[in-house]
Amino acid sequence: MAATAHGSALFEAVVYLAAALVCVPLFARLKIGAIIGYLAAGLLIGPYVLGMVADTGAVTGLAELGVVMVMFVIGLSCVRRASGPCERTSSASARRRWR
Repeated sequence: MAATAHGSALFEAVVYLAAALVCVPLFARLKIGAIIGYLAAGLLIGPYVLGMVADTGAVTGLAELGVVMVMFVIGLSCVRRASGPCERTSSASARRRWR
């Protein structure tokens, strides 16, 4: 995070945390989901709505890491669906192979 017109990188970090602390519990109370709350917080503080964080180039790496983490959480929350006969066949052959 580079220095901004508002002061320093510390100001940006406080803005990120404050936005998350406001939006995430609000969205969780509305039963929408925490990830949507984080996205709403990012939209609010970004350069197009409130403009509290104008230098988007400084946080691009952090944003990319955030996208990877969101995809990981979504992957963990997906329910493994049964694939019918294919699942039984593959699991039976796997059991034979590892005995």
